[in-house]
Amino acid sequence: MKNGVLNVSEQASAFIDANGIKLNLTVQGENLIFGNAALDKNQNVKALVQTIKEIDPSAIISLDNIKIQSETGWFTQISKGSYNLIVTITNLETIDAILNTVIEIENVNLNAIEWLYDDYSAKVKLITEAVSKTKAKAETMAGALGKTIIGVKSCADSYDIPDNRTITQEEAKSLGYSMLTKPRTKANADMGTLIKGKKEIKANAFIQFILKNIEE
Repeated sequence: MKNGVLNVSEQASAFIDANGIKLNLTVQGENLIFGNAALDKNQNVKALVQTIKEIDPSAIISLDNIKIQSETGWFTQISKGSYNLIVTITNLETIDAILNTVIEIENVNLNAIEWLYDDYSAKVKLITEAVSKTKAKAETMAGALGKTIIGVKSCADSYDIPDNRTITQEEAKSLGYSMLTKPRTKANADMGTLIKGKKEIKANAFIQFILKNIEE
C-alpha cells in the first residue's frame, strides 16, 4: 500500500529579556572637531565619555554624526558642533546609573533608547520545543488514524520576531514620559515604566511525516 503523508505544524513562544541597551545622545560642543577625535579632544564629549566609562568600562561609545552650528559676528565666525553619540551597554547592572547620570548633564540630550536582545539563542530553544510538540502531535494523530510514522518528507521553520523597539523624543511626548522630554529632572529613571525590556518571539515548525498502516 502506498505510504501516506501527514502535515503537522506547531508553535512555541516565549518572552525574552533584553541583554543590553543602546542610547542615542546628543552633546553640544563648544568647539568643532571632526571624526572620532572628538571623543578625546572636545571637552564636553570627552567629559561625557569619561563619566560613562567610570560607571561601565565595557560600554561601547561611537560617534554617529556631527551637526555644524555657525555664529557670525562683526569680526569673527565661531563654529560649534552638535555631536550625536551611540552608547551600547551590555552590563545591565549599570544601565540605571548611566541613565540617571546622563539626564542630569546640562549639555547632553537623550534622544532615544533601544533595548537589545539575543534573538538567536531564543530561536534555537524555541524551534527545538516546536519540533518536539509537532512530533508528539503527529504521533497522536497517526495512532488515531491507525498509522505509524516511518520517516519525515520535509521540515521547515519560520519565526515571528518583532523589531527592537526604540522610543524617541516624539513618542515620549505622546506617552507623557518625562525622562526624554525633560532630561534634567531629578527623579530617577524608571526603565520599567519607560519601556519594557522584553519581547515575545514565536517559532513555527512545519513537518511532513511519512505514514504507513500499523499492520503492515
